[in-house]
Amino acid sequence: MKKLNDIEKTLFVTIGLPGVDGKEALKGKAIYDLKNNRLTDLDVSLIFEDEYLKMLDTVQRKGLFFDKTNYVFEYFFRTHNAERRCKVLPAQVIGFKAERRGECNIMASRVRYYNGETKDERLELSPLMRVSDVNLNEFVLVHNGVICKKITETEFKEVIQKYF
Repeated sequence: MKKLNDIEKTLFVTIGLPGVDGKEALKGKAIYDLKNNRLTDLDVSLIFEDEYLKMLDTVQRKGLFFDKTNYVFEYFFRTHNAERRCKVLPAQVIGFKAERRGECNIMASRVRYYNGETKDERLELSPLMRVSDVNLNEFVLVHNGVICKKITETEFKEVIQKYF
């Protein structure tokens, strides 16, 4: 049975964590383990339960060599977005003002989503990111009101072309 490699596991948790309700202790442990490169399959399966099994099912289709498909993106944009209300959406940051509220970094931002729709929103930053990680005209993934991952322009275009 094929499993997620460390890069895929990190990407899966980074994108999926904002969609998890409750389980604050497990989420905190996952963030700590991600920062210290000690995240295990057991930790991921405890946090995500059925979603992790669906992700592993998606990974079973992975080819052996030279397969450039990002199976984490494949899972989130095909399976997760079809089944859940909180969708993972690619966007471009076109304006922002960073704030700090308690433990959270908040961005009063203007983002342009993949479909051209522009919104002024208050988006939280993932605990795995710093405010200095996100600049104007950069591409990000937004999940459940949280900027969870910065992506390249090439990845942004590939995601739009392939999944939307």
